[in-house]
Amino acid sequence: MTTFTLVHVVLSLVGIGSGFVVVFGMIAAKQLKGWTALFLATTVATSLTGFLFPFHKLLPSHVVGIVSLMVLAVAGGGRKNSQPASRLCSFDVAPPRHRRENRP
Repeated sequence: MTTFTLVHVVLSLVGIGSGFVVVFGMIAAKQLKGWTALFLATTVATSLTGFLFPFHKLLPSHVVGIVSLMVLAVAGGGRKNSQPASRLCSFDVAPPRHRRENRP
């Protein structure tokens, strides 16, 4: 295995691992900004390094890489937007927590 292939695989594994952490954070209704940034960065790096391998024709892996980069661009753009997440999409990761009113 070449050094370049090893770097590509390590980036991919870090992306997968950080993705699991982010998903469990979403389930627990926690925003894990650092983990999310790590996931996005390593996933973009994995997709980009995948295009640097030698190829002679367009393969399904290239199409997946192109689609992945387009989806990641939207996700990264959504993170940079100053609006709250509830305004950007029609669903929330977790339902809002309501305050209980003390009633006699």
